[in-house]
Amino acid sequence: MSKAAQPPPRVARVYASLRSAHLERFARMAPADVLYHRTRYDFDESLTPARASLRRSSAAGVLQRLATTGYRVVEINEPLMSSRWIALATQIAVLRVRAVVTRRPVTVVAYCIENADPSRRLADRWHLPHAVARLVTRLVVSVLVRGVDRLAFGTTGAFDCYAAYVARDPLMKRSRLFEALPEPCTCEPAGMTATDRSNRVTFVGAFSERKGIRQLTAAWDTVHARHPSWHLQLIGKGPLTAVVEDWASARADVTVELDPPRARIHQALRESAVLVLPSQRVGTWREQVGLPIVEGLGHGCQIVTTRESGLAGWLADHGHLVTASGDVGALSDALIEALSARRGPAAILADLPRTDRRIEADEWLTSMPDAHPPRRARASSAACS
Repeated sequence: MSKAAQPPPRVARVYASLRSAHLERFARMAPADVLYHRTRYDFDESLTPARASLRRSSAAGVLQRLATTGYRVVEINEPLMSSRWIALATQIAVLRVRAVVTRRPVTVVAYCIENADPSRRLADRWHLPHAVARLVTRLVVSVLVRGVDRLAFGTTGAFDCYAAYVARDPLMKRSRLFEALPEPCTCEPAGMTATDRSNRVTFVGAFSERKGIRQLTAAWDTVHARHPSWHLQLIGKGPLTAVVEDWASARADVTVELDPPRARIHQALRESAVLVLPSQRVGTWREQVGLPIVEGLGHGCQIVTTRESGLAGWLADHGHLVTASGDVGALSDALIEALSARRGPAAILADLPRTDRRIEADEWLTSMPDAHPPRRARASSAACS
């Protein structure tokens, strides 16, 4: 059968925005058409695997594609994504109508990691009393959740956020927890030891207020004063690029790399003892997981972060350093503790699953109906705040 005559994949994924990390994971997920609206700053289309067909589409184009293509499984954005409520409602409606008209069932699924209260965002955007915003959120999210067949949760905090707005039975019937943990990365070259990484801290991410770059530079002044041989590596770009470059320009203990290719990021992580991501809550935004945290773990890095990450509870339980956001003193102490402990990568990698949990989540989301009951997330103190 020629390529033009081949049927479309049975899976479609609808994304508001696409980034390089998505493309890397698509190589191991079910083959799919990927319908997206825009790309993120780190997007590199050359990483697109053969298993994924990228289709940049408008909102109307996505609806037309969903209505006219016989997908068996469609992954949509998660119901707590308030900026996408209208799009989600129309996508679900189109898929349900298509199923009735064609008499071909479709499974609608979502991967969920939102851990910030969406009612606060709604109250700010529409200038609503918070009680009214919570009522609207409860109604909309309950309806959207009932329109989705499967919800895979990446953190317990995300599950708790949904549980605050959706009745127990419909949520439990549709959900399973897959803590957003990676498997060990296979890029580690032979001969790399913990000693090779011993004095290096790496930050990967946007140079922005919400990623805590100002807190990190302030904390590093204290770290360097006590341990002048230690080195900080800053990788990324963003609105505070000029501030970062100016601060680092006269320092031999700091290097800055602006938006390097993915292979270079992997190399930097495998050469680092510590990955730091001091996320700060800004407005209604909160760190859902933190991709650099996931990638740092996969390379055996000790993690230093704040309580804003959806993985904060797991990290604290497994020997990583978690501080309060905005506390520069606590951040500098955590960096010193992490580097001084010299915890080897082998011990960090031993805590990880043998298979990336996001891949496991995708296998469940895109599989045929099974008889396995949902695994409920345990309560989290960081829930929906």
